[in-house]
Amino acid sequence: MLQQPPSGAVVRHYFLRDDPSKAYEVQRLIRRLQRMDVELFRLTEALTVPDFRAYGRAPASTTLPAGTYWIPVAQARKHWVQSMLNEDTYIPHDVTYDVTGWSIPLVMTVTGGFTASDLDPVGVPVDPLSEPAWPFDASDSLSVAVFEGPGTTALESRGGVRWLFAEVWGLPFDLGNDEHLISGGEITAGALSDYDVLVMPDGYPNYALQALGAKGKKALIAWVNEGGHLIAWEGSAEVATRIGASTAVLQVAHTNMPGSLVRIALDETGPLADGVGPFAWAMFEDDPVMAPGRGEEAAVFPDVSSEDFFVSGLDSGAEQLAGTSAVVDEAVGKGRATVFTFDPVFRGWADGTQRILWNAIAGPDPFPEVAALAGSPARAEEERVAHSAALRLPQVAAPFRLTVSRTDVRATTEVLRRFDASWIRLRVPGGVLFLIANPRELSAEEHPFVARLPGALASEGIAMRSLSLR
Repeated sequence: MLQQPPSGAVVRHYFLRDDPSKAYEVQRLIRRLQRMDVELFRLTEALTVPDFRAYGRAPASTTLPAGTYWIPVAQARKHWVQSMLNEDTYIPHDVTYDVTGWSIPLVMTVTGGFTASDLDPVGVPVDPLSEPAWPFDASDSLSVAVFEGPGTTALESRGGVRWLFAEVWGLPFDLGNDEHLISGGEITAGALSDYDVLVMPDGYPNYALQALGAKGKKALIAWVNEGGHLIAWEGSAEVATRIGASTAVLQVAHTNMPGSLVRIALDETGPLADGVGPFAWAMFEDDPVMAPGRGEEAAVFPDVSSEDFFVSGLDSGAEQLAGTSAVVDEAVGKGRATVFTFDPVFRGWADGTQRILWNAIAGPDPFPEVAALAGSPARAEEERVAHSAALRLPQVAAPFRLTVSRTDVRATTEVLRRFDASWIRLRVPGGVLFLIANPRELSAEEHPFVARLPGALASEGIAMRSLSLR
């Protein structure tokens, strides 16, 4: 089914601003282009562009200063240039396998844009650049542990974290699953006392809760109350809310966005925005929507009526994100809980939001005062609301998401029964969403029937509204 017609947009030149606060990301992007023999230049004179379109913004007359990077499209590598630097990848249909938004300037939160004007900029070729080293250092006294949730989906998230910490940041860390922290599947009392930060990448929450056990949950809460900083995202954010470490309220998103870049607005007065600026781009993967509870919104998805709201990639249902929290930072006793709805590392290449994670780990604590303890009467109602909301989230591991019209629900159910599938069903705007269980967390290629599902539905005259084959 055709999702959208080709835009027909003309692009003749791309530009990337030389922003000192993004020197690391800009150099990485320029280096990536150079490695594919892309011709690029730096302006030696200021250039007025009558229809400059900054990423995610309406066209406007803009004067670009000397020093701006200029990438003409009229070159042998034009298709590579377009695939790397485009604002919004063309998605002609809504049956998707994986990521649909991969504009590299957005992923890196690099400021730039493009024009359709036939211009004659004045510039000089850029000398070959080297791969930059991470320019920041954490305090020598900072001690970090990573808790790796069980399940194969978690392998991707925790693998990205391991690579980022060890190979890019040079940040020492211990694995929270090691025997000196875990005994019999549980975090032992006092085992976290030597650590300042515990990072919990994505994972199926029920598996992680089972691995922690009752004693592990209590030990984790006690550690946060005494000054520990828990950082969690996606499935592990649900873990944080179910044990009471965070009062953020999570609800299911009725979207079909298995990997779209959505602009988020950061609180520039808080430490998580340091060096990031007012905006970044989150890789959204049908993650839950979030409200802050007792916490503070470090980043939000802008209101849908705002010019700041923008999606690159498939945006089916994206309006549900508008006005919700993307990152919540919360004081807990002497400690702190920071939860992301999205994966800030995302396969190791989400440079822009990785900077937010770095700030959370190595930046200053914005909460100098002691707050209410997790588990205390002062937080009881907010913890109850957050816990109840988390329990209402679909408890389906790594599901495939199928949306059909309400008139096709019965016929779709019969098709799924023929495949011996298990699922839960949710009403969504304009249809019904089937979350098809994938307990072994298989890919579409490995799964015994999901790749055959579109044909089986079509043979019954069922028109899919969307299908995410993740």
